[in-house]
Amino acid sequence: MSGLKVCALISGGKDSCFSMMECVMAGHQIVALANLKPPHQVQSSLHIDAVCSGAILSDYQRIRVENVCSRLNLISLSFLWRRDQSELLREMISFQMNCVVIKVATLGLDQKHLGQSLAQLQDHLMAMETKFGINVCGEGGEYETFTLDCPLFKKSISIDESKVIVHSADAFAPVAFLHLKSLSLKDKIEQANVTSATQMEMLTTNMEIRDYLRHPRDLVSHCHDLRPCFENCENHLSAKLPDDVSSFTLGKSVSYLPSSSCVSFQDGSTGWFAIGNLPIQSRNEGENGAQDDPAEAMEQVFRQLKECLDSHGWSFSDLVSVTLLVSDMAQYAVINQRYVKNFGINPPIRVCVQTHQDSAVILHALGFHLREDKHFALETTRRTMHVQSISHWAPANIGPYSQYVEVDNVIHIAGQIGLIPGCMELIPGGCGPEAKLSFRHVHRILEAHKLGFQAIAQVSQSVCGKKKYSYGDWDDPG
Repeated sequence: MSGLKVCALISGGKDSCFSMMECVMAGHQIVALANLKPPHQVQSSLHIDAVCSGAILSDYQRIRVENVCSRLNLISLSFLWRRDQSELLREMISFQMNCVVIKVATLGLDQKHLGQSLAQLQDHLMAMETKFGINVCGEGGEYETFTLDCPLFKKSISIDESKVIVHSADAFAPVAFLHLKSLSLKDKIEQANVTSATQMEMLTTNMEIRDYLRHPRDLVSHCHDLRPCFENCENHLSAKLPDDVSSFTLGKSVSYLPSSSCVSFQDGSTGWFAIGNLPIQSRNEGENGAQDDPAEAMEQVFRQLKECLDSHGWSFSDLVSVTLLVSDMAQYAVINQRYVKNFGINPPIRVCVQTHQDSAVILHALGFHLREDKHFALETTRRTMHVQSISHWAPANIGPYSQYVEVDNVIHIAGQIGLIPGCMELIPGGCGPEAKLSFRHVHRILEAHKLGFQAIAQVSQSVCGKKKYSYGDWDDPG
């Protein structure tokens, strides 16, 4: 995914400017800037494919941008999302960004730091992170910056006149800002025969700077051995099962995978339920029926799913995970188009796998219906992560599903494949790199929940293809 025409949300700070640089390095083109005070005359004839923002940890900021992009059918680019802040700060400085602090509002920073550059404050910010736990990129509002120069700028900005204003002279965490009274543009000084026109191109090929798109093997270099991931996964088999379902337990909850005809099952003691093997063909339908056509099959699946949910007093919002088995992944777009119509915000997680089957689509669903008991409901609040922006963190949702859904103290994580997050393309090298990158995605989703691999209770793995793979294939760094 490259060559997008991007409108950059720009505040003038380090994050929004570095986000633009990331877009250019990914092969996109910045064609417009947007801020809170646009000019009176706005060009409306520009073709825009995507919007980029400098969100690092703010779900509020990211979700607002994603919602607007969704309504306008635009792609949200958020290349700084959940980056390690110490690494990100070093990278900004290495990329020759000249950003000065214009506001301080935290323990360890005061008015004497106003006007200093990130390069000047880097060591101090790192020390304050160790001492007080501040966010070195200011994600907690610790400080704000103004970008005077970066490789994208044709000219640099000079502060000709400024004034320090103390808003709160608190002894521990004073709040002060730098009022910029007069600014001017300056021609850039060429250094070592390097002009500003070639500066960006040189930076994108600097081998000392991490380039996620040019060197995809670096993505999995730290995740070589997958065996511990599996050795820590425990499968707990339940002894009390209906005759026609298989089951595994995760803590207090029970999930069921129907094994034959359509089955709906509910564990009344917890609220978990399962529905599977949809669609069910009626006797008067032909041998192939609607199942040969993926669009008609999806319509039939969700019609029957709704009937089953309604008959038990359940709803689509109760669904936690959906497994879609498809006969031809080339029909994914058609299947996804029908799927998306049935879910709104915070949809269930999803696993989609191509298998050898007669039906175009087979659906299994796991859900949790909150009991009316108030105390029970408070303990089973549903939480989701639904990141739709393209970033370097983990693959964006390419379908209407969440990265994870947590309910009843159990986290369900969506199916992962070896996509390079920044370009949404499969990592080269086959099974080994794909498996390792998939597990890195899982690990980062767990990290967002302050968990690690040790929290995994079960892994479901699908290896597609005729070749028989072994752990040796997965551990092969090539």
